Amino acid sequence: MPITFILFLFLALSGLPCFAIDNPDAPDFVAKFEVRAQKFEINVQNQGGDTADTHRAYSDYENFLDHELNQAYSTLMKHLDNQNKKILIASQKQWLQFRNAEFLFIENNWTMQNFGNSYVISRGVSRTKILRDRVITLLHYLKNY
Repeated sequence: MPITFILFLFLALSGLPCFAIDNPDAPDFVAKFEVRAQKFEINVQNQGGDTADTHRAYSDYENFLDHELNQAYSTLMKHLDNQNKKILIASQKQWLQFRNAEFLFIENNWTMQNFGNSYVISRGVSRTKILRDRVITLLHYLKNY
């Protein structure tokens, strides 16, 4: 096989998200989270054209996700040794910087002036995706303990 093909294959596969399954008997934290999240996601989807109601639904969902994030982080911290706690703390601080920068971009990009009333949906979808993804990542880590 040519080296370029092997290098291409390695690069293509290394970009795929993956999580190790070290403990197949562990509870499925992600599935349980998705069940809890479903009522908020349905509430967001069921909003009509009322901007205030849509904003409130996304705000409720974001508060739920923030609570889930803190819960997953706290639970994971209880399982880590001191060295890995320090690493997770540093990782979470950097993730918070990323989140804050993304939220600032979202706020400045999706505005009423640029997108009309749909800006609420664009902001809500973008913000909640960032939070949801982090919750799921932490829950995948937690599955290993």
